[in-house]
Amino acid sequence: MHGRLDVESAVGVGSRFIVELPLQRGGPIASVPDSALPALPPLRILVADDVPQNLELLTLALGRAGHQLVTASDGEEALTLFVAGRFDVVLMDVQMPHTDGLEATRCIRAHERQHGLSPTPIIALTASVLNQDRITAREAGMDGFASKPLDIPRLLAEIARTTGHAVTGLPPAHTPLSCDAIDWQRGIALWGNADALEQALRRFVDIHASAPEALSRLAMDADHTSLERAAHRLRGAAANLCLSVVSSVAERIESEAGTAHYERLAPYFHALRDAIDAVVTELSRRGPGHPEAPAPNTDQTDVTALASQLHALLEHGELDENMLRELLSTLHADGRRPAAEAIARAVNDFEFKTAQQELLALYD
Repeated sequence: MHGRLDVESAVGVGSRFIVELPLQRGGPIASVPDSALPALPPLRILVADDVPQNLELLTLALGRAGHQLVTASDGEEALTLFVAGRFDVVLMDVQMPHTDGLEATRCIRAHERQHGLSPTPIIALTASVLNQDRITAREAGMDGFASKPLDIPRLLAEIARTTGHAVTGLPPAHTPLSCDAIDWQRGIALWGNADALEQALRRFVDIHASAPEALSRLAMDADHTSLERAAHRLRGAAANLCLSVVSSVAERIESEAGTAHYERLAPYFHALRDAIDAVVTELSRRGPGHPEAPAPNTDQTDVTALASQLHALLEHGELDENMLRELLSTLHADGRRPAAEAIARAVNDFEFKTAQQELLALYD
């Protein structure tokens, strides 16, 4: 594109990225009217993704369109749900821990062949734009593709195509760039309203506030695999919350995690810290007129149950992010924000022993 990318960084001061691209001035992005969306009957959809924000966004967006969603946090759970139920289409994240989307798809296809079932359309949810990755997905048995960050009209069009429904009047895809900490206009369009977006943003901040430091430690330890996976998850979560700067920096860390030394990555960790701090600042400006909707109040029995279950999972190096999110929301609603922040910080820093101690204090 004949552009230029520079970075300036000083420890304790901050980082500045300078991007120069010879592009024409763009105009405002027109909203997509409901009439432009594909006409689909109510569908029963299985969605597998290991990022809770992605599942929440899809549940809201596709639920508004009249569809019923069943969600799974990894490929193994998706396979179990598929075998036990009947679905019109499956949305399968390709990159997940334990059983990934490709292996889960192969197992689904084997189950269908074994029981003489008609193939259910499976759409890959992927951030990759490489043709080889699409070929690999096809070979695994996937029928279609939806790019991340998610564009709901394009996703609905792909669902319509793979399920045999007509697609008419769909506008071309767009990937707007924004220098704002939060792209409120696009975020509200995705999440349906400002309150839903703001609640999701605050949960993101609670969980990922110390992500820059956690990623930095992984780089210092030369744990390239964990660094790439963590950056990938952060990028996906940020993109679907329309945090373009956070997502872009996380993407750069992910792309260089396997080869770059810590010294080369350090400016990106500083930039990520600045980007997340900017999100926090932007949320604080919402003021008392836009408070976070409180989570339903629960009693100590619920807190004890959640904390003990999470403690047991961490004992085996596992984590249920939906359960963690529920516990953090409950603690916030009960006025125990310090405890919630301590648990979130320990988990985000991969300090599972510390997290277990904090959880134990809730029910011991």
